[in-house]
Parts: sequence; C-alpha cells; structure tokens
Amino acid sequence: MYGTAINQAKSVKEWQEASGIIWDVKESPVEFVVDEGMETIKNRKVLYRSDNNYPLGIMSNRYQTFQPAEVFEFFKEVIDIFNVFVPEACGIAAKGKKIWAIAKSKGTPYDFGGDVVKSYLLVATSFDRSMPTIIQPTSVRMFCANQLNYILKSENVGRYRVKHFQEANLAEIKKNLNIDSHWLIFGERIEKMISTEIKDDKVTEFYKDVLGLTGEERDRKNRVINHLMESYHTSPGNEHKTAKGTVWGVVNGVSYYTDHLAGRSEDKRIDSAMFGQRSRLKEVAFEKALELVG
Repeated sequence: MYGTAINQAKSVKEWQEASGIIWDVKESPVEFVVDEGMETIKNRKVLYRSDNNYPLGIMSNRYQTFQPAEVFEFFKEVIDIFNVFVPEACGIAAKGKKIWAIAKSKGTPYDFGGDVVKSYLLVATSFDRSMPTIIQPTSVRMFCANQLNYILKSENVGRYRVKHFQEANLAEIKKNLNIDSHWLIFGERIEKMISTEIKDDKVTEFYKDVLGLTGEERDRKNRVINHLMESYHTSPGNEHKTAKGTVWGVVNGVSYYTDHLAGRSEDKRIDSAMFGQRSRLKEVAFEKALELVG
C-alpha cells in the first residue's frame, strides 16, 4: 500500500500530522531574468510548497489557491457519506502536485481460496489542475498489495470526476458510484479469470497486446515484456493456485510490475501507477483479460 497509514487518525489535523503533509501552498509572482534586471509575467502566479519551495505550477491570478487541509477535509467528507469506508492511508505524488487518500471498506473482502482482495475508495486531486478531482472504487490484493481499479474507464460509469474539488456534489457522488453492484461484478470477473488457464507463450502475446506492440516490434526483444514475464512468474501470490497459469495471474503480473517495480523513483512510480500511463496499462490488461475469459 502506498502512502502513510492514517487509520488511527480521527481529525484532518491528525491526518496531516501522521502523513507529514503539514505544509501550505504559497503564491508568488512569476518573474524572469533579463539584461536590465527582472521582469514580471502579468496575470500569472507560481504556486509552491512552504516547506521546501518546490514549485507546484504556474496559474492565472484568477485561480483560487487551496490548501492541503481543505483537500483532506473534502476527502473526509467523501469517505464519510458512504458510511462503509474507513480512512486507511494518504500521500502525495509528483512531489506534491497531486494529493490523495484511500479508504478501506468495512465490508467482507473476497477470499478466493486464500487469495484475498479487498475493496477501497480512492480520492485524489491536484493543486495545479494537471489532474481533475477523482473519486473511484479500487481494490488491493493482499498477497502483493497490488492496486487495481475495478471499474474500467471504458465503461464510463462508477467514477466521479470534476475539475475542482470545490465543485463536487456529495449527494451526486454517492448516487453515481453505486459501489456495491460494481464490487459484485468485479468478483464475478475475477472468478472467470481464475478459472481460465493460459500457457506461457500466450502470456507473452498477451503482454505484447497490452503494450500495443505491432509489426516488427512484436518480434524484437523487449525489456518491459521481460519484466512483465518475470513479475508474472515470481511476484508474491502468483504461485498460488488462483494465479499460477491463469489469466488472473497474468493481470497481477502487470499490476505488480507497475505498482512495485517500474519507475526511476518511488515518487514517479506512485504517480504513474495511480494516475498516469501505468495506471492505464493496468486497465488495458484488465480489459484484454476480460476479452480472453469471455
């Protein structure tokens, strides 16, 4: 699991203290050096962290800056309206440009013969609008802490996105997500993947499809394919009967690679696996796995 545990924290202040996200977002005019001295860009301001002066983005002067405490307050309100989730962890990505929290369901997890998968709710936003405010169900496999969204982007339901968290409608969020029905469907899909066997040569072809390799690219040695195959064979839990030689194991080969191995730094890995290109890679793998199992 990414981030810092906040399951013992009760208030927003305790969330911040536990996670270490106790800095503020500051503003400053945008200036640049010219021969005669300094020039200021009109109607623009830079947002930066108060603790280390790291720039979070350049925005219009009309942009309404908000603080981590305000974001956490919103996150807490979202989690509370469902009455079935408890805060589990929170953190930042992209060195503070993005901020998120995840909450664990109080409901019964899936247990596929010892392969346990739990339901979570992810809430995230960005300070520079590089990412909208996202509220979506997700899952975590206990063997390996792989995170996998159980509602596909292509289905266009069960997710809530809005440009700015202050524009979010809590009643609408609760109505639109319909988490229970999507969790039921997700469990049925996992069962199909567990019951569908697959040979190694087909796994390689599957991963090539997931990466979108075509033509001569499919015949060349590919470093990422090698990493995915190694992850498929050796990642925690993939020796279990539910995953060894099954489509479910193939999917978890992708999610383990994206969540725990890929990326040049932990910050970049978290950002990509939760919100970026590798998050989409996990979804593509899940979509193509559904095509395999019918």
